[in-house]
Amino acid sequence: MLFREKSEISAIHRISRKSMSRFPLVLGSIPNGGTVVMSNEWIEFNDDHSYADKYHPRVSLDPRRHFRLNAKAVDLLGGPTAVRFLFDASRNRIGIRAEPPDTPRSFRLIPSKTGTSSLVRGFSFCHRFGIKPEYNLAFQGVHLDADGTMILDLTTATRKTSRTYSRVSS
Repeated sequence: MLFREKSEISAIHRISRKSMSRFPLVLGSIPNGGTVVMSNEWIEFNDDHSYADKYHPRVSLDPRRHFRLNAKAVDLLGGPTAVRFLFDASRNRIGIRAEPPDTPRSFRLIPSKTGTSSLVRGFSFCHRFGIKPEYNLAFQGVHLDADGTMILDLTTATRKTSRTYSRVSS
């Protein structure tokens, strides 16, 4: 949801109306036969927009300490039915490694009903290492290291926002 409350929208509307009154648009002729020169000062958008790209591995962690892996992330691990969590305290990174489901201390991957993602309940792992996200985290640059461990860097994780927006009624 882009705006949470109707009052936020009215505040933004008041600000934009107020700022427009400071810079009135005058239509008609300009005194003394002057000319109006308008210049454009464009700033090019060069940021990475791959957050919405379903073709890259994506992993997120919610406040209930559930890890969500999209289909590409599960495929990157080799399509396992269970994983093991690792933690690198010196670099503040989480590792996820594919494991057989009967291995002790492995966490089961629960596929979603639509089949586009999987859930891993990582509460005990996060509790053990003091990982307590206040909001959904999206891990950036998800990749495998040479040992086949998926690296999730907590230092570069960003706040995940919903891609579904509800319409605010007026």
